[in-house]
Order: sequence, then C-alpha cells, then structure tokens
Amino acid sequence: MNGRLLRAHLDPSGALVSVNGNVIPEIRLDPTPSRAATEAGATAIAAVAADNPGRDVYVRSGLLVVYRTGLAQDADGQTYLTWQMEVGNDADIREFVYVDAHSGKIVDRLPGIIDNLYRRAYDGQSLNQVPPSYPSSPYWVEGDAFPTASAEANNMITSSKETYDFYKNAFGRDSFDGAGATMDSIFNRGYQCPNASWNGTFISFCPGFTVDDVTAHEWTHAYTQYTHGLIYAWQPGALNESYSDIFGETIDLINGRGTDSPNTARTADACSVFFGTPLGRLFTLYVAVPFGGAFMALMEELKVSHDIVNVNGGACALGHPIGASGARIVGSLVHELGRRGGGLGVAAICSGGGQGDAIVLEVNGS
Repeated sequence: MNGRLLRAHLDPSGALVSVNGNVIPEIRLDPTPSRAATEAGATAIAAVAADNPGRDVYVRSGLLVVYRTGLAQDADGQTYLTWQMEVGNDADIREFVYVDAHSGKIVDRLPGIIDNLYRRAYDGQSLNQVPPSYPSSPYWVEGDAFPTASAEANNMITSSKETYDFYKNAFGRDSFDGAGATMDSIFNRGYQCPNASWNGTFISFCPGFTVDDVTAHEWTHAYTQYTHGLIYAWQPGALNESYSDIFGETIDLINGRGTDSPNTARTADACSVFFGTPLGRLFTLYVAVPFGGAFMALMEELKVSHDIVNVNGGACALGHPIGASGARIVGSLVHELGRRGGGLGVAAICSGGGQGDAIVLEVNGS
C-alpha cells in the first residue's frame, strides 16, 4: 500500500510485542496488471509534457503499487492497482504520476519538487541603474527552459539554487527569510563595476561576477540580514563579510562543479608579511595580562625574554582601563618603540570565551 506502513515490534527473544501503523481493510483488486509499464509510462509522459510545452521529459522510474486516493488526507477514497511513474527532466520538472494498471487512466499526480525554491533572473543590460524590466518582466523565472542563452545568467541561476539547497539541507531554512522568499538576481548590471552586491531586495552582478562563490557570497549577506541582522560597519560588518566569504567558498567547494582556477592553497606563512617573524627580531612585546602566571608559563615555553615584555609595566601593575585596554597597550607599544628608535613590536590582548587578538607593529626610526 503506497503511503502506508504496518510495523511489527519484537522483543530480544523474537516474540511479537506489538503492531502499529495503518491498515486498509477489505481491499479487493486484481494484483496482476492489465496494462504494461511502458504504456503507463507513455501516458504519464504525455500528461506532464502537456503542462510543460516544448520541454523534454522522460520516465525516471516505475513501480507497481496499490494506491488509495485520499489516504494522505485521512479521507475516504478508492483503491487502485497503479503504476507509479516518476517523470521529470533531472532539473526543474519532477512528478509522480499514478496510472491505473487496468484501465490505463491517470488516478493521481503528486509533485516531486520538495522545496519552495523560486528564482527570478533579470538582464541588467549594462545600464547604470536597475533595469526597467525589474520586477515585472524577468529574463528567466522558475519553471522556464534552462539553460538560457546567457552564460552569465546560467551561472547566477545555478549558483542561486546551490545556495538555497545548502541552507535548506544544512539548516532547514527555506530561502533567506526562512519563509520561501523569491530569490531575485540581476546579471550584467552597469553600475559600480567591477562588483557584486546584495541591496536588501536582490543580488546583482557586473559582467564576469556570477561565479558560484561570488553568487553564494552575496546570497549569504541576505541570510545574515534575516538571521543575525548585522550592520555593515565596524566589527559587525567584518563578521557579516566573513560569513559570506566562508559560506561562499564552502558552497564552491562542495557543489561538484570545480573550484577557482588557480586554486593553490596558501602556505602557512602567506597570511602576513610578518608571519614567522623570529622573536629575536621583536624589540618589545606588550600583553594585557590579568593573570601573570599564565603568561609567564607561555614565556617559558616560547623562550621569550623578560627584557622585552611589558617593559614599563603590564596590566597587573597599571590596571585595565574599561573599554580601552587595547588602546592602552598599543599606545604603550608605539611610544616604547619610538623611544628605542623604531623596530618591530607586538601588542596582544585576551577577550572573553578563550579568544584573543594580537597586532604586529613596525615603527620607523626617527
């Protein structure tokens, strides 16, 4: 019985303990089909193709099942022996068509697209403003033939679906607002180029920017807006941008369409020109240390000389200016480097939850 299951529960010894599930009593039908699967498949294809003129569809799978109408709604219905035909195009068309295995007539049709993804794409026409076609006349809308004649549009449309699927599968979120919002995007815009952006309503791209990681990056700004509400300035802005960088690249890496070219991983010392600087090159090190013993153990581990650490007193001696500890240690570091005629120095500070920040500064000799 399609859509219903009867479960038997056994104890460790194999004895039947209970039975639960759904039972449809007094089913009377001939279990031997009068119509071949090929005939049922042709009927199903004709029905789906009629609703999608000019689109090629085919049977992806077929299964002989007992189907009862109204069962999913807990309503009374009729029971049939049917061919369940999955018809689609491996893209945006997928239906399950139930064809009576005796009469050859269609009993029911159920959708096979299981999300609420709805995309619209617009051609920016290289204009220096939003095209007049937005929002009433899209270049492409969900359900239209795909691919289109534009590679830029195809990249954007495909990457938008990959982004939707990522957040749907990983976090159960239906579009960026969590409520199935339409995903509008514009390719070939002509303003503020070269760039791409999310403006609170749609994403848009200058030519050459509709690649997967950039598209996912811009959509992630939309998801961030509706989940965290981070402003695009100062530290919240940095977090906003970093979320887009991280998830944009994640989608690029897992979508199976290849990665950026070139895609050479950075070496460990490529993050900063100061990475790997020997401690011997440092003239001084200022650290906000609320608990001196912990840092002294680290100094011992790293073989840091006491002669360069908090040379004019640290946090234990000078205290913590509320909301200005970082400014105090950076100021102390800069003045000390200047007093010594310049050189390299490090200022470091801890923060709640096991976090920490550090900065390398170089002061030129006067």
